[in-house]
Amino acid sequence: MKSNIFKFFISLALVVNLLCIPVKAADMAAWNVHYYSGAPSPVSEQSDYLSVTYYGAGFVAKATSLSGSYNRYIEIYGRNGTTLSLSTNGASYVNITQVNILTPYFETNYIQPTGSNPAISDFTAFGHGLQSCVSTGWIYINSPSVYNS
Repeated sequence: MKSNIFKFFISLALVVNLLCIPVKAADMAAWNVHYYSGAPSPVSEQSDYLSVTYYGAGFVAKATSLSGSYNRYIEIYGRNGTTLSLSTNGASYVNITQVNILTPYFETNYIQPTGSNPAISDFTAFGHGLQSCVSTGWIYINSPSVYNS
C-alpha cells in the first residue's frame, strides 16, 4: 500500500514538473483567427498571438485561408516590445489580403527575454472585416526553405 502511494506521488511530481517546463519559441508559428462582429468572445477570436525565435534575416508570412466580409484582411504587428519593419516600405505592420502569397520579408528588433529562453519576436495576427474575418496562416523565419515549399 505504501509503495502505491509513493509511486502515485512520484508520478504526480513528474507530471507537475513537465507542465512547468517553459515553452520555447520556434522557427514558425501559426495563427487561427475567427472574427464575427457582435459574437461573444469564445466564438469570436479577432486576434491570435504568436512567438517566433528571433532571426536576424527577418520573417515572412502567408495566409493559408482567408474568408469573410468583402473587406476582410489580416494585419500582423509586433507586441511585447517587438517592433516590426516591412522590407519594402518600412511600415510597422503587414497587411494580408490574399491567400497563398508570401509577404515581403519583415524585420524585428532583438528582444532577449528573462531566463534562458532564446531571443524571441512576438506578433499579433489581427482579423479585420465589416462583418467577419476567418483566417489561418503562419509566420516563418526568412529562409530559402520557405520559398521552396
